[in-house]
Amino acid sequence: CSNSLACIPISPLRRISFALEIMLLPEERLGAFLTYILPALLYQIPTLVVLLSGNWKRLEGSHCGRHFVLGVALPGTLQLLIIFLGGLVMEAFEMEAEENAHKEFVAWMRHANQTAPSLYPDLVNKLGDPDAPVWRNWDIYGSTFYCFTLMTTIGYGTFAPVTTGGKLFSACFALIAIPVAAWTYGSLGRCVVRGLFYPLIQLRVKVVSKSWPTYDEADEDGKGVSKQEALLALHKSRLWIGKVTVLEYICATVDDDQHLSVEEYCNMRSRVIDICQETIEVLTSLLLMLVLVIVTSILYVMRTPDAAPEDGFYFTIITLTTIGLGDKTWDKSSDKSLHEHFDWITFLFYSCGLALVASVLQNFSVIAKNLWGLRLARSPEGFQARRSQADSDKAQAHATIEDRMQETHDDEQAGSQDVSL
Repeated sequence: CSNSLACIPISPLRRISFALEIMLLPEERLGAFLTYILPALLYQIPTLVVLLSGNWKRLEGSHCGRHFVLGVALPGTLQLLIIFLGGLVMEAFEMEAEENAHKEFVAWMRHANQTAPSLYPDLVNKLGDPDAPVWRNWDIYGSTFYCFTLMTTIGYGTFAPVTTGGKLFSACFALIAIPVAAWTYGSLGRCVVRGLFYPLIQLRVKVVSKSWPTYDEADEDGKGVSKQEALLALHKSRLWIGKVTVLEYICATVDDDQHLSVEEYCNMRSRVIDICQETIEVLTSLLLMLVLVIVTSILYVMRTPDAAPEDGFYFTIITLTTIGLGDKTWDKSSDKSLHEHFDWITFLFYSCGLALVASVLQNFSVIAKNLWGLRLARSPEGFQARRSQADSDKAQAHATIEDRMQETHDDEQAGSQDVSL
């Protein structure tokens, strides 16, 4: 009971203070504080300055504030704090069980060395050295790394909780952290791409918007946008993805002697602009991913003994796609901990790769949604329904004109009869 906070007869505030002293003040906690908490606090200094100065609306309206502060700094800090707090809890659950298991392992290995000394070297190679100074998985670094793989669904599986509390907390942590990761990584990737390549993206959007003017600008003669004008706009926009689908939509929607309605033209124009923007974002994301994959593969081969060049590429793709088979992992060990090198820089490196993958998937999703919308709009049923409605409106307008002409003719005849009388 001496190690339990519940046995301390003090106030709740003092108990919280005592818990913080246990977690952060000893020497072995100082490295964790400098690794996770301090970078997160420093990361938020610009945000705190903006909040204290009362310029939050200006921050939302600026390019740097919208993409880097709100889109990158806040989600990244939230993820870092979540995995660090989860690591503290997992360490508390699993540390004692790991120590007991290690004592049993050391005793069993010593007994094996005494009974079968010829087999002892093979046991050390397969099971590990019982006299190794570094053997903990569930210190603060390993626990934080475990929570990171849990939140990102990588799940290497190199070590797992064995206590009931650790298993229950892992399940609850996954239910909360995975949705947070899905939300933050999606916005994080798009904000990184739009923040770094904002001028290029805006230039491409302006070029496409100029080639596809608004309906009022395109309808110069007042008769609507003709098929030839729409095809010319499609040619000027130089679509890289979805050009065939847009061409099929134009050909299926309007004939050579007909014109596009306001709804049809505006729907096509907005979808084409979205497709162009998402396409340039996909290309820039893939370029950044290629650079990241090359750098990560080289670093993995340099830091991992006896690693083949293809192992680095294999590990990087398996990790960034969150498959996480666990047969290849990054060596994060030091002379103090097996996972001490999982610091905020490594976290940022992993997060950038995962965010870029999420951004590419999200871009392709938006492109597919727009292309599928154009395909549905040009389907025979939809096309026939629009043409039937147009024919019905024309017939109704023609009938109305004929009725008015008949009324005018009747009035003229009635007037002529009155004159004759």
